[in-house]
Amino acid sequence: PTGWGGRELVLNMASKVVRGWFTPSGAYTVTLLVDGSEGPSMQLKAPSRPTGGKCDTTPSEAKEMVDDIVCACAGWSSDDLPLSFSVSVAGGGWSAPSFQGAMKILLLEGVFPISGRVTDAAGGEAETPSQTVTVVPAVSSAGG
Repeated sequence: PTGWGGRELVLNMASKVVRGWFTPSGAYTVTLLVDGSEGPSMQLKAPSRPTGGKCDTTPSEAKEMVDDIVCACAGWSSDDLPLSFSVSVAGGGWSAPSFQGAMKILLLEGVFPISGRVTDAAGGEAETPSQTVTVVPAVSSAGG
């Protein structure tokens, strides 16, 4: 929650709305004004978001429900560890977070944009540009 909690001002930095008020890694001063008079001040630094990495999706062409499609995220860093990773297919919802940077997907036939997302322990997020994967029908061998 964000707001007053008893005698404390609480800023939930895991909230996207609250994080949007601050520049990542920015320094801020919060000063309490009482009846127009300046009271105590507090310095704070906004959390950063994960940086420096990438998420690669391979292969670019796969057989439906046969070939694993892997979104592998590596090279990320953040002030707030650990990092978790999620994947989204065709702009749908994000997968459950995983602490492993390589996420496997099996898909039906079609063309799909696939994106990776990295989230740090403070809720900072970085989303990667989507990469397109073409899924073709699996060739079945005719018996007989």
